[in-house]
Amino acid sequence: MSRIEVIETGTLAEKWIRRVEVNGDWDAACDRIYREVEANAISWRPPRRKGLTCDILLEYKESLRDLTVVTKKSPVEDSAISKLTNLSRLAALTRARNPLDLSRLERLVKLELDDRETVRGLRHPSLLNVHIFGSQRQLADFAGAHALQSLTLEGGPPEGVDLEVDLPSLRWLKVVDGGVESFAGLEAPRLEWLRVADRKPVFGGLDLAPLGKLRELRGITLTTAGKVKNLPAMAGNTQVDLRLGPHVAVDQAELDALPPAWRSNNLTIYDR
Repeated sequence: MSRIEVIETGTLAEKWIRRVEVNGDWDAACDRIYREVEANAISWRPPRRKGLTCDILLEYKESLRDLTVVTKKSPVEDSAISKLTNLSRLAALTRARNPLDLSRLERLVKLELDDRETVRGLRHPSLLNVHIFGSQRQLADFAGAHALQSLTLEGGPPEGVDLEVDLPSLRWLKVVDGGVESFAGLEAPRLEWLRVADRKPVFGGLDLAPLGKLRELRGITLTTAGKVKNLPAMAGNTQVDLRLGPHVAVDQAELDALPPAWRSNNLTIYDR
């Protein structure tokens, strides 16, 4: 039997969110409650069973504004989401491998997604917040998402994540295990917070000079393996808090070239 709960939360697109949370099969009882309470949001944790799809959610395409589907084991085929064109928030953590087309979801503001080979519609000018799990994306896949403020990529393609892109509104960028080898070409003049975590060392070192040009940066955390270079290029930004993980190497000559006050106030290097 499914466990059903109705929760009323804050606002999204100036409407109260009345969410039906279901743990188990989406059945007639779920449908009845959704309609009775005039819900506009669904949080569904399907059972561990093969062959499930999101097709049943098409019944609510006119009213549905907020959708979360989370499965931990068996994939849930989710191509039907492409027809839920009134969604403002989507979390499709379905472990699916089918192509997904989000190009018609023109109201989409927040997206969480289990990545797959083919995803369309990541350049919506409405997008503000994106988090991709098992990412296969390059930052260029988001070019055109000019309102995008927060982007998290967990994972990366075999060739590594290329950060070359123009995202004028981006304020927060996090890349985990993406194989980032360069900050060159990252045009994000409003970027305030940057975090890169990676276990793969960069041949020749990770050059920080391009980050010295991003004057709005306030926090940088690098927990990568290997060396960083051109650290003195960051010293022109007296507002930034630069934190280097225990596996990051820095040449002593570069440390000695830093202004003493900046080295003391703006730089933290964690011990192994």
